Amino acid sequence: MLQNLLRIEILLMIFTIFILIFTFLYSFKLKFIDSLYTAVSFQTFIGTNIPENDNYLKSVSISQMILSYILFAIILYNFLS
Repeated sequence: MLQNLLRIEILLMIFTIFILIFTFLYSFKLKFIDSLYTAVSFQTFIGTNIPENDNYLKSVSISQMILSYILFAIILYNFLS
């Protein structure tokens, strides 16, 4: 039981760190609240509309989604094995 709680705490820390990193990256082009909203929405697989003409925002969102799916796959693997 304690080991599972430790795993959950580590995953929550990773999740929070991802949000902070990507909020910082989005903040180069967006206001803080918009960058936080965008980071959270992509981290939770909800998604959001970003300006189609801005390649920087597209690149950051693509990177975030790829890392999120990899993290999700690792989490599933660890909990199911």
